[in-house]
Amino acid sequence: MKKLVIFFLTSTVLIIACLIYPGCKKDCGKALPLLTQTGKNIFACKINDECWTAEGFTDWGTGIYVPAISGGLWPQRNSDKMNLYIVAQSSSLERVELFIRNETTERFLKPGMYTLNNNTFVLDFASSYNQHLVKDYGALNYTTTDSTHTGWIEIIKLDSVNRIISGRFEFEIHNTSSNKTCKITDGRFDVKSS
Repeated sequence: MKKLVIFFLTSTVLIIACLIYPGCKKDCGKALPLLTQTGKNIFACKINDECWTAEGFTDWGTGIYVPAISGGLWPQRNSDKMNLYIVAQSSSLERVELFIRNETTERFLKPGMYTLNNNTFVLDFASSYNQHLVKDYGALNYTTTDSTHTGWIEIIKLDSVNRIISGRFEFEIHNTSSNKTCKITDGRFDVKSS
């Protein structure tokens, strides 16, 4: 339990700053997709009470299709441990990322609640640290959870054989440049890692 508490304190989330601005809000036009546990590759939440669902798009600059969701179980550098790292994005370049570093002695994270309550920074895969943040690619603007703006990620199912990870999340993020705060609620994900 002590190791999980330590891990909770070091878990992280990455979210796009663009999501906190009124011009970037999305209305689903319907309810958020149901939380499933079968690897359906869904990712959705409410951002300041507005529905947001990941959707793939074609980058017209390169002609490359950008998938709605990528990641899931992600290998830890120089280790056989697997982290949770999910990237969800939309055609308006909004992007929500969830990251939990596996600090346990087990190869895989266990189902349960992971608290997001640390000051965080930009995710750097060369780093051994955990982090949460939000990113707007146009403005290179970051919004993060911190010791005041907190939340949680709950892993409900982790099937290491079929590489399925599903769960829920909720947190508050803050942009120190604009001094704006954003509430992410009713989050759910069901991802099948490749």
